[in-house]
Amino acid sequence: MPKTVTDELIMLPSVTKLKGQEQIDEIERRLSLLYEDCRQRDAAVTKVHIRTVLGIDENTFYRWLKAELCTRMPGGGKKDISIDEAIRLGRFQEEDRKMIMERRECLKKWLDRAETSCMEAIAANPKAGGPMFQAKAIFGYREKEESSINMQISLDDFLKGIKRPNKTPVKQNDL
Repeated sequence: MPKTVTDELIMLPSVTKLKGQEQIDEIERRLSLLYEDCRQRDAAVTKVHIRTVLGIDENTFYRWLKAELCTRMPGGGKKDISIDEAIRLGRFQEEDRKMIMERRECLKKWLDRAETSCMEAIAANPKAGGPMFQAKAIFGYREKEESSINMQISLDDFLKGIKRPNKTPVKQNDL
């Protein structure tokens, strides 16, 4: 028995069964419900959440983000091709481009919202490990690395090449 709205959304059939504007409207509806449910539970929305709620696999998710299509090739096999190439090959119509680009923008919008909510969680509590981990693991953020070496070199020295000390040691008698 589903416990959360997200659990209920996961039980729905894949949005790939829908076509055109109906598919985009359903993507919007599901992702809106997912986002609100996660906010109420103080949970972050991730790419995995989005894919699972939409009922699509990872390949389909990234293909949709790149506005590519999976098409069967003559002689067997499948290949991801751009919408422009698919139209040129006569596999899709120009009207399909609008829907594919709209679906892409819809997914990008929800990914941006997911990333923003993660950043807001970090800003609200910078010491919390969960949002920071998600920012690094899911959205590719990296901490700024501070150098432990404190070298003071003038710009002139840097541009001329770093001045290096003599390789021959100075003897005490020479001083």
